[in-house]
Amino acid sequence: MPLYIGEDGLSLFFKDDNDADFGQGFDVNIHEVPYIGTLRYYSKEIEELGSGMFCMAIPIKNRVLLSAAHCVFNKNHNDVVVILGSSSLRIRSPTTRMLSVSYWSWHPLYKMLQPPYDIAVVFTYDDIEPIAGAIQYAPLNLQEVPKGTKCLISSWTRLADGVQKRSDTMQAIWVSTLDRKFCFLTIDAPGYMCSKSEVSNVGVNTGDLGAPVVCNDKLSGITCFIIPTRGIAFNTAINVYAKWIRASVYLYFKGSPPTVIPTASTTATRRLVPATPNSVPLRSICSQWKVLSVISIHVIFMIPTFDFDFNL
Repeated sequence: MPLYIGEDGLSLFFKDDNDADFGQGFDVNIHEVPYIGTLRYYSKEIEELGSGMFCMAIPIKNRVLLSAAHCVFNKNHNDVVVILGSSSLRIRSPTTRMLSVSYWSWHPLYKMLQPPYDIAVVFTYDDIEPIAGAIQYAPLNLQEVPKGTKCLISSWTRLADGVQKRSDTMQAIWVSTLDRKFCFLTIDAPGYMCSKSEVSNVGVNTGDLGAPVVCNDKLSGITCFIIPTRGIAFNTAINVYAKWIRASVYLYFKGSPPTVIPTASTTATRRLVPATPNSVPLRSICSQWKVLSVISIHVIFMIPTFDFDFNL
């Protein structure tokens, strides 16, 4: 059964008798979904607003957003900005905010275009300041979502007939979650929640990667890929990766600063420093990685499940 991840992600679509794709979600305003954000290439944005969008991102805490791993995998975060606070893709509103990305981290077990572990944490340089009705942190759902739960997926849909240009209007659809066993057997990978539109001819198609799946007013999933012929979306389940999210946030704010990569000049300088009789040789890189691995595993599994009211 073929699975599909489009270059532009997921969009909401309608199938008519001729099998043409049309944006058919209902319109939503940023006041209704203030947790919506986008990742955009800055170089394209300065030429035409909205043209740089390539993925969705959801703010969950000050300076912290979630997205799909394949949105950011092997990309340079210095080329990307986060846009928050606007219903329009191409018009700046008084509440629109553009933030530079300082760092991002995808799950270390993720492999491009291969499930599972399709989740990433994005960090901004500047604060994500909440604005009533425009910018809000999405609370995380830390429990498994039962079968048949009604959830909302929001995005900027791609236009009809394969046109790559997106609609300027944000749209949404209601979906229902499917049986967890069916989801696992279909994708043969853990950590996903599956969903399908409640309307037979409306569903999720290629257009907006990383779209939030909100169930009972909490972020429960991040849409990653689909089975186009059946309209079933596979969403990374937030509750499964809660400890990894917390560990990533903790290490970013409380961990050691990034190691400076040695340049040719600094390497040459170090070579000129003579060894002293009492000097202790550095441990091998393998030994150091063993220590780091033990620390990482301890942080991920020993930090308890959390909500995002903690102070970092």
